[in-house]
Amino acid sequence: MILYDVVESLQVFEDILRLFHGAHDSTLESRSFLIHLESSSDTEEKPTRESSRVQHLLAEWENKIPDDFKFNFFDGDSWEELWNGDTPTQETNQEGSFDSLGNRLKHLLSSVFEKYEEEKKYFAKLSGKGISWQLRNELLHQQTEIRNHLQTFRDRSDLLSSLMNYITGPQNHPLVVRGRQGRGKSALLAVASVLCGAVFPTMPVFFRSAGVSPESFTQEQILRSICEQLATLYGEHPSVASRSIAEHNSYFANLLKRACSERPMVILLDGLDQVEEYSGRSLKWFPAVLPQHVKLVLALREGSSELQELQERLPEDGSTFLEIPDLEIEESLCIIEHLLRIKGRRLTDTQLSFIRICVTDNSYPRYAHVFAHVACTWHSLAIPERFWIRHSVYDIFCDYINEISKTVSISKVKKFLGSLATLKHGMTESEIFQVLQSSLEQEGANSDCPLSYIYLKHHLSAICRASYRRGHKFTHYKCQLLRKLCKTYLGKEYLEECLKSTLTYLDTNEENLMNGEVVKNVIKTNHKHQRWRELEETTHLQIKLNLSVRKNFFSHQWLYERVTFGDVYLLLEEIKMYKRRNPDDREIDILRKFLQLSAYALRIDGKQLYTQFYGRSKGYFADPESNIKYPKVKKLIRSSMKPPVPSFHTSGPCMRTLLDAQKLFPPSSKNKDSLDRMSWLDRGSTYLVTYSSSKGEIVGWNVNQTKQMVTFKEEECVVGLKTLGINAEVLVLHHNQMEVVDLTKSIVKTRMKELIDVSQGVSVLDNGKSILAISEGHDEILRFDTCSGHVANRIFAGEDKQLDCLLVSDNGEVCVSGDAVQKPYPLYAWNVESGVLLRHFAIPHHEFQIRLSLLNDDGRMLFATTKELLDSTPSFLLVYDTTAGSILWEAKPNANITAICLCYETDRVISATEMGTIHAWDLHTGDEAFAVWANANRVNKIETAKNKTFITWDSCSQSRCIQVWDTITGNNIATFTADYNVQDCLFSQEGNNIALLICDKDEPALLSLKGVEHAQEDTHQE
Repeated sequence: MILYDVVESLQVFEDILRLFHGAHDSTLESRSFLIHLESSSDTEEKPTRESSRVQHLLAEWENKIPDDFKFNFFDGDSWEELWNGDTPTQETNQEGSFDSLGNRLKHLLSSVFEKYEEEKKYFAKLSGKGISWQLRNELLHQQTEIRNHLQTFRDRSDLLSSLMNYITGPQNHPLVVRGRQGRGKSALLAVASVLCGAVFPTMPVFFRSAGVSPESFTQEQILRSICEQLATLYGEHPSVASRSIAEHNSYFANLLKRACSERPMVILLDGLDQVEEYSGRSLKWFPAVLPQHVKLVLALREGSSELQELQERLPEDGSTFLEIPDLEIEESLCIIEHLLRIKGRRLTDTQLSFIRICVTDNSYPRYAHVFAHVACTWHSLAIPERFWIRHSVYDIFCDYINEISKTVSISKVKKFLGSLATLKHGMTESEIFQVLQSSLEQEGANSDCPLSYIYLKHHLSAICRASYRRGHKFTHYKCQLLRKLCKTYLGKEYLEECLKSTLTYLDTNEENLMNGEVVKNVIKTNHKHQRWRELEETTHLQIKLNLSVRKNFFSHQWLYERVTFGDVYLLLEEIKMYKRRNPDDREIDILRKFLQLSAYALRIDGKQLYTQFYGRSKGYFADPESNIKYPKVKKLIRSSMKPPVPSFHTSGPCMRTLLDAQKLFPPSSKNKDSLDRMSWLDRGSTYLVTYSSSKGEIVGWNVNQTKQMVTFKEEECVVGLKTLGINAEVLVLHHNQMEVVDLTKSIVKTRMKELIDVSQGVSVLDNGKSILAISEGHDEILRFDTCSGHVANRIFAGEDKQLDCLLVSDNGEVCVSGDAVQKPYPLYAWNVESGVLLRHFAIPHHEFQIRLSLLNDDGRMLFATTKELLDSTPSFLLVYDTTAGSILWEAKPNANITAICLCYETDRVISATEMGTIHAWDLHTGDEAFAVWANANRVNKIETAKNKTFITWDSCSQSRCIQVWDTITGNNIATFTADYNVQDCLFSQEGNNIALLICDKDEPALLSLKGVEHAQEDTHQE
């Protein structure tokens, strides 16, 4: 137990309560707990002024907390009774009293956080559906920034009117809001974004403020975020956002052209001149003349290089630039008084008169915010002497730091400020604790770093902000102005020492860590779950200290770890930093181009690195000169020939190559002739049959060589292909007809004699000797003989029934169909050979989704996806015994089922949901084997293979990911992300090949899985 000075403890506790009061968050109030431990001692202490303030704040906060979250405990018998439910002996009390209290609190906290997790999942997968988690996180941060500005914005009607007049006016050029730093440009744009959303409900508003989150530190990040949001809202694929900033000179303009009169757009960009020092600075990526129905507003500080660039590009007239003047003195006073009122403080007339003198030369919002924060610390009616002579922002900042150092040592304050300035993304709470520890505290002595952190968090809230990344909360500077103030205060030499000490610790190897060796006064990031922090921060620090990092950039092991644990876009920025210091390094340019091409895929899953190496490098090193120029890149490419992790070797037109990217006029990504349908032609998955509607031909391919073997022309309106398994015979499906084509002879062998509805499902039985389909009138099920084309057997559905969709067991003995007339939607099961109705399945107030249902191999089990009609409960899985008609088991995932498949090798049923989760249940008992989350936002197709693996993909091409999974463990084996939309996908029976049809391509693509033996070895070792 650690003992603290009474006055200091009260001061810190007061800071905690003031943090709560300043939050103005009803959610925080509902999740707060008050535990009051009261002593029964008769001794009374004389109340102090500090304790009176604390009691007042405590009473106010107690009124806001729900009664169920309040606990009052007293020592003596009554205290023990409340803990244990009775009056126990002293021995029992020592053993169980704290356990009882802990269990009660654990139960309450668990219920609160379970509810919070459900709310978080709802937004993540329903409200934020269809966008990446990075964009979702960025939008939440920007929305928080807008709310913060709205709380303190003072009415500046003339400026706001000018801004709104531009947004509603006919101008076709950007508007630049200019003014000195801290004059209220950010708040003006934030208020304008809210007004646009209220006045123009159909107008998407894109607001970005630089430095608000880890996704807005650089121009590249802001542009990529805007482009991804534009693509999502206007029907483009989000992969267009992964282009380099140079490519966006044309791509960004093309995205802006998607705006129309029904859906105009306004883009508000604040502080593009306030990005990090390692960011690009050019603003050439947006057009000087905007497309119709597009408005672009930029806020830049006076004197910045970005503003000078725009002054040269844009016409100098009154409608292009909007000047932000200093505030009137009364307006600054209003801001200060408003902020003090929020904190529950009030100043005397003498203090207000002094403030009026201070703001005379510093009448702007940022100064008012900092001054108000400092004024909250005044605890006297007079004016502190330190303010009489100096009152600039920097002077106030220095005086304030000196005042803080009276409670927390100046060395800890400087460590805190220096570490924030050193690390790229700021610090987590645990890292701050490590920074604030002294050398003695690190060796095990008592530490007051938690209290120091709470004190600094409260008193430095005016210069720091919180941001979230990968589930971790980071503390960072609010803006570049405040960061520069801190750097000026600390000095270059101190910051240089911070850089070196931090890097020294990050380079500490695991052996030293295991031996308990700790480097003093630095940040601890070597925990396994923080490996991505170490990788991202180390390279950044090494480049800033002019240390060599080239060896890492050309190590495939380091690159694999870097893109797997970290963000590939941050790696690209580090490569740009290195390139600025080493402009003659040609190989680094090739590596950057490769990573830029692969960025979208690697951000989805960094384990695709070797797949990207192999696919992007095709043809590049055919030129002997390239082998001589780029030996390090060649070595990287060679590592993908025998990848150390499961990866794909690609063939066919599924990826852009480095060779294409370097061409002055790269080939078009679209072909006039494209493929529409495909099917495996043999069980070995060597040959493939495809259909092209533009050519009207069916082609047989050797997929390993991407070579055409046979061609059959003069076929039109083909909607499907099925292999009969007899030589090279293919069942060609038209809308209401079927015919058997012999590809080796290029003739139509048999045409079925009666019309059917192909959309309801067609099944091949008896090794291709017969076919089962629903008649065109939907009143009977027909069994055709493939040799003669005649109907061999009919199953009559009965009167007043309209058959809908056909399911057939693998052995061809049982078939199931729905009835589109009867409501709720029922299912019927027949014996295929005899035509006898086996069972009728129906549940009141429920309907079956037959297109998401399956029969097992012998037809004795029906896996029926079912939907509740009376409420919005997600669809669930019911498993019936088709012989007895009883329900064997049921499974209810947390979202609607989108795909389902059976794996007989592992006796499991696998399904996907609209939330992106994949579930596996035991085929016979219904016990859940695993539930995993797929990187893709949507999965609606699943296929299994004999090697106990399965693939998932999205046939709607919202996601271009194809993922291979282990059916036993649910582990993700490998992932492939195509550069183009995937139209169709086939998994080979052996599980080693995947055939793809790419939209607007005239050749099939093939993915061959390599390196699986390494994954199997790792699994066995585990």
